[in-house]
Amino acid sequence: MLERLMGALCAVPGVEQSYIIDDLGTIISSVGDAGFVPSTSMLGLIVNQAKESAKVTGIGIVEEIWLEGEKRTIIDRLRTDLLLILEGRGGQLGRWRYAVESCRESVESLC
Repeated sequence: MLERLMGALCAVPGVEQSYIIDDLGTIISSVGDAGFVPSTSMLGLIVNQAKESAKVTGIGIVEEIWLEGEKRTIIDRLRTDLLLILEGRGGQLGRWRYAVESCRESVESLC
C-alpha cells in the first residue's frame, strides 16, 4: 500500500522520485526511476542546517523545505523521525505540496 501511495506522488507532473527516509538517512520506501538510489547524505546536511538555523533564531520547528533550481526538491517532515522527499525537474511545487498533504495521513499510518 505504501508503494502505491509513493507511486501516486510520482504521477504528479514533474515528480521523478518519491521516498521516505528516517532520521538516520535510511531509506524506508522509494519509488521512481529504475536503478536510481537517492543520495540521503546531502539531504541530511540540508535538514540539519535548517534545524540548527531554526533553533538559533527561535523561529520554531522545520516542517518543510523547498529547493528550487535545475532540480527541484520538497522535503516534508512526516514525524520527528521521518521525512518524505519528492524530487524532479519541472512541475509546480505548489502541486507537489498539495499532493503530499493529500496523502499525509495515509502515509503516516503505514510507516
